[in-house]
Amino acid sequence: MFKKNGFIDDRKISFFPLGLGTASLAGVNMVNNKNYTRPSDKKIEDLINSSFKHLKKNGSEILMIDTSSQYGESEKRIGDYIKKYPKNLSRMFICTKWGLKFKNNDFSIQDYSLENLNLSLKNSLEILKKIDLLYIHTNPAVKTKTLETVMSKDSEIINRLNEIKKKRVGGINFIGISISTEKNLEFLISKKYLSSLFDVIQLNANILIKRPDLERQLKILNKTIILNSLYRKSDEKQRSTLEGRKKIFFNSLSLNNNVTLLTGTSNLTHLEECFKIVEEFNTNKTFKLTCFIKEDENNPIVKKIEKDLSKYFSNLNQISKRNFDLYQNSKINKKETISYIANCFIGSLKTRIGSAPDIDQFKILYDIIEYYVNKNIPIDTILTWGPKKFFSGKDEGFIDLSEVLSLKTLFDLNNKISEKYFPGASFTIFIEDFEGKFIEGENLDKIFDTYITSFEKLLKIIGLSNVIKIVRTGDLLKTNFDIKQINLKLNDNYLKLKKYWLESEKKGIEGSENYETYKDINKIGWYEKIGNDTREYYLNRLDRMLGNTKTREEKIDMTVRLLSCVLIHRQFGVFKVNDFKDPVKLSFLKISGGPKKLMNGRIDIRTLPTNISRRHIAAWAAKGCLKLKNNNYLPVLYTWREVYENKSNFLKIKINIKTIFDELNFETPFITN
Repeated sequence: MFKKNGFIDDRKISFFPLGLGTASLAGVNMVNNKNYTRPSDKKIEDLINSSFKHLKKNGSEILMIDTSSQYGESEKRIGDYIKKYPKNLSRMFICTKWGLKFKNNDFSIQDYSLENLNLSLKNSLEILKKIDLLYIHTNPAVKTKTLETVMSKDSEIINRLNEIKKKRVGGINFIGISISTEKNLEFLISKKYLSSLFDVIQLNANILIKRPDLERQLKILNKTIILNSLYRKSDEKQRSTLEGRKKIFFNSLSLNNNVTLLTGTSNLTHLEECFKIVEEFNTNKTFKLTCFIKEDENNPIVKKIEKDLSKYFSNLNQISKRNFDLYQNSKINKKETISYIANCFIGSLKTRIGSAPDIDQFKILYDIIEYYVNKNIPIDTILTWGPKKFFSGKDEGFIDLSEVLSLKTLFDLNNKISEKYFPGASFTIFIEDFEGKFIEGENLDKIFDTYITSFEKLLKIIGLSNVIKIVRTGDLLKTNFDIKQINLKLNDNYLKLKKYWLESEKKGIEGSENYETYKDINKIGWYEKIGNDTREYYLNRLDRMLGNTKTREEKIDMTVRLLSCVLIHRQFGVFKVNDFKDPVKLSFLKISGGPKKLMNGRIDIRTLPTNISRRHIAAWAAKGCLKLKNNNYLPVLYTWREVYENKSNFLKIKINIKTIFDELNFETPFITN
């Protein structure tokens, strides 16, 4: 692990989020600037030395320097700097690329032969003295057919790169690929070519800004993201002003947790500006909450609500002051720590839905936590989440206060765990959009996207992306599985479960294990009868949410489809977050029925503790509201139907949550009696 210069955790590399791109050192105009001039040796020294100075000011030491064998004189100019300042080599994280060649004024010569790989590596090492990260270099002219030849698992290139990484040839710890087009990125993801070999993906920032689906899929692959060309392909008018350039930087920095941006400038003043913008982003990540009523801006209740809510959420803006070195050096009793963490998850009836785990379930939970504590890494924890506001009305696509409350609950839980276990927990929220479409219909795609996009935006604004990750199961399945196979199996599950449900409802559940339809669901992995308690639980829940907007037959069909999805999760191990150990499972919804194994390591938790509100509704089925209690406006959860049907009892206020890079507005009903 690097100290003070960033860190390496498995395949994730993290540095100060600004590195130096060096295409401008090529000696020829590779940067498409009509005013380009070849920078002097003095100018290059000033650029690199100034970068070190800014890093030191920000408590960091290692400078990421990005170059390529294609960039004309670039590697040589960096090598000249290293000869003059050899002590600085250890402070440089050097990234170079191979696969494209430069000859005269042609920057697009492709050569992905094994001979060129070995020759490029040899030449680069002679010049640079070491390489930390080696990329496959592509550009827009590289066709998917070429990529397929290079990337197939039996290719001599992939075998050689694996060997280079394994033997750490020239100091190479990491292998990456530089991608220039949406089409090529989409192709590489869909073909599952971005395997464990690749640690880093370098992209044009504009690709991820235009294609948030590709950004989400890269997050699922857990790759380190390096972004280039922030200005080159951005809006010319926007980049002509300081505020516009800040906006470009802020948008890019907020794209992906731990992203690193490359500035390709050879202008010292421009470099200074880039560092200042990144510093501003790093030191202004807190959000501000404000309230307003358009029709009555002077209403005294507005300021009261704003004050009470800001106080309630104030800890979300507090930066931890825990000392990592103290934690590392302290002698902790592992058994006590594991029990403490388990009890943090289990909580009490104040924070938990239902009874505590029995002895067997506690042992499963303990064993899961023990694995992570022994590895001294964050405890992987997963939750599943509905893809929209579950209400048969026009407002289904919008988040509200209830989602903020849920994120705060997870944040508070992590803080409690971190008091005695510094790595804390890592939460992955799986939003079941793929399943939602199967249960409710493809026609809800836009509603799903509106809801999930705003939820993802909320997480970024609140600044919890380092602890909580949101994953759409639709993206997860496209990225990690054969989607055609998933669909075939899901439909098979549905047909078999539906036949069993209908037959057992007609002939009786008692003794239904002797039915052929039961034997069929047993073969596909459903090992228990679907009892009356399970049926009543789900159908009653749909009655509460949907009222008479759907028939009983339609509600039965929705329930069977839901159970088919539950089964597909188990059949394919969909909610897997690592290759080593099961995660802790949390839920904001009490489950009934289904294979008992699904309950292993699972705790059902409340969105709001009972000292705030005794009512509990899962966030995606709730309308977050405010109620006056002991002269303070505090959160409470109602169903959307309750608010809609009793709207005369509620007043409405707009809540705005804003940072320097984005903002969200949502409507919150409040009741005073």
